[in-house]
Amino acid sequence: MDHMQFYNSFAFRTLCYQGQRHTDNSAGIACHFLARMRCGSGRIVPLYGEPLQLSAGDVFYLPRGLRYHSYWYGDPAADGRVEWESHRFDLLPTKEDTLALQTVTASADVHALLDRLAAEGDVTARSVGLLYLVMGELMPLMKRQTLSQGAAFAASVRAYIEAHPDFRVAELARHCGMSESGLYACFRRELGTTPLGLRNRIKVERATVLLEETDLSVEEIAERLGFGNAACFRKIVKEVTGKTPSAIRKAAHVI
Repeated sequence: MDHMQFYNSFAFRTLCYQGQRHTDNSAGIACHFLARMRCGSGRIVPLYGEPLQLSAGDVFYLPRGLRYHSYWYGDPAADGRVEWESHRFDLLPTKEDTLALQTVTASADVHALLDRLAAEGDVTARSVGLLYLVMGELMPLMKRQTLSQGAAFAASVRAYIEAHPDFRVAELARHCGMSESGLYACFRRELGTTPLGLRNRIKVERATVLLEETDLSVEEIAERLGFGNAACFRKIVKEVTGKTPSAIRKAAHVI
């Protein structure tokens, strides 16, 4: 690695938007992120596992390879602003990339280091040192992710549901080679949801793209994606994203 590769392996910036914002990172991120919410709130919805709720002041970590959708909400008391510090880095100072998506309880000393890192702004020897000082304080407190069989199960059931959106639980259980009760237990343990919950999440990901990029009505999208009716569609979208379909569409035209 030469000096330019090293320099480009980091990016330190503060992101600020008005209103609401959605980001599709379902292809996966190629690096690690350590971040801190300054204003507003957010919701990270991974393709596998439980969503992560974010509030002002939260310190959170996104692991390399994470596939997710993110939803950001401005604070009405701050003129609708949502703002967070984002610190990207390629190299994790550990032998294995095993840290999980999570919020981390940060001490006053860690917040002081993050204040200094945010003030530094650019990639410098000082800012890189501050980042790894913060990681050194946080890593002993952070949760590790379980890979191996859990990741294989998650990938397998998602691929099956995407290919068979009208599946029955019994069919999915046979595909996975287990009983229905065993399937539900695996879903709860590995994905933090149910087969229906994962199907709804996949449908909402597709619905979000249609809301943001087309003029199709809510009724047309609900019918196209098999939600049954518009009322059911609105309810499920709200449960998954925390926003209504109209709010998602409005935000796409504002930002």
